[in-house]
Amino acid sequence: MTYGTLTVICGPMYAGKTTETLKRVLWARHGQNRNVAVLKPSFDDRYAETEIVSHDGLRTTAL
Repeated sequence: MTYGTLTVICGPMYAGKTTETLKRVLWARHGQNRNVAVLKPSFDDRYAETEIVSHDGLRTTAL
């Protein structure tokens, strides 16, 4: 059986939550060669419907 972890990053607006999340996702995928599932709610379509996008333009595909 495969086990994983759930990481929650919280804070006020413009605190860098999305940027920190994307840095961790990129590190896990490319630095540690791990499978990572990125989830986002369907009603969040501010920048893209199928991606998580930070204010500074970093992005990754989300389910």
